[in-house]
Amino acid sequence: EKISLEPDENGKKTLTFTTTEEGKTLLYNATNENIGKIISVGADKYLLSAAMVMAPNEIGVFTLNHQFVDYAYLYNYLTDAEDKMNGVTPPNDLISEDTAKNKVFEHANTTVDKVEGLSVELKIDEDHFDWKYCINFTVNGNVYLTEVNAHTGGIIKFWAEHYGD
Repeated sequence: EKISLEPDENGKKTLTFTTTEEGKTLLYNATNENIGKIISVGADKYLLSAAMVMAPNEIGVFTLNHQFVDYAYLYNYLTDAEDKMNGVTPPNDLISEDTAKNKVFEHANTTVDKVEGLSVELKIDEDHFDWKYCINFTVNGNVYLTEVNAHTGGIIKFWAEHYGD
């Protein structure tokens, strides 16, 4: 019936789904028949949630909240908002740009003083609805295109190609 973007008790945005009456019956049956099993919620090609069913959902409402997912962007995506970034601001708990750069420099076995053409951009990871740093640079004819999870510092993508002699 509707999707709403609401703050939780800590002010973090959550995504709340309210079903129609028919959806309420379907959700009740699905949860009642799968107690103790994992049930998934998806939209398009994206897995939004996978949680163990503890009890039947009798009210036809469920809320998604995950510490890394940016639900403002996901809400805009699901409601086909023209400006997907409307109301989306990076959270305060991201790793720093310097930390992200150091992760990829270490992975590339280089140091900042050897890097040329460095570009760093903080973006929404549209595959996971969370934040990532896109870090691109060149060292000794090698072009690096990298992505780092801005929450954990984990390397998402690391691609290098040699150009020149």
